[in-house]
Amino acid sequence: MSILSEEYNEWTVEQGQPDTMFCFAAFEGEHLEDLMCSIVPGRHEILGQSYTGDRRFLLQEILEMFPQSVTFLDVRASRRPAFKIEEEQDVRDLLYSIVKCVFPDAKLEEFTLKHAGGTKRIDIVIPSLSIVIEIKFVRDAKHARRVADELKIDFESYHVHPHCKTLIAYVWDVQNLVPDRFNFIKDLRGLRVKGDHRFNVEVVVKP
Repeated sequence: MSILSEEYNEWTVEQGQPDTMFCFAAFEGEHLEDLMCSIVPGRHEILGQSYTGDRRFLLQEILEMFPQSVTFLDVRASRRPAFKIEEEQDVRDLLYSIVKCVFPDAKLEEFTLKHAGGTKRIDIVIPSLSIVIEIKFVRDAKHARRVADELKIDFESYHVHPHCKTLIAYVWDVQNLVPDRFNFIKDLRGLRVKGDHRFNVEVVVKP
């Protein structure tokens, strides 16, 4: 420890502020010290307030970390039976159970309004976020080649749902069978316009 640091630590004790010993900010000059150790008007942001504005990032974190939940439940302690992801419904049920804890208004398997003589069932709807989630489970290599076309067909119907401002296509591809994930996502994501309806498509491929 340098002599300067020793002198500073002795000074903090004399001032009755031993909790500020080894404070790096004290050696950065007056303006940086104020910025690092206090609230300077116009130069700070209280991060907790971001949770009250746009909660969509919480959903993004759930979708991003979902594979960790799957891994945890696959090998459980005390010889408890594993929760296996073997088909699309397994992905939907586990994901919905997590989403529901954070967004109580979330709904499971909601039908769209009639479009072209029929309706389509959406896996998860979150009205408070104006988000709908469509889940795809990639079964095999043959299915991997046509899952993009399946999603495009779904997009033609889902736009009529009153809460579809954003549509998230959540593709569970545990065997990494989707060829060229980058272009798969690039081809599907973006703004979609159908008549008077406009909605944004986001694509997540996991794990």
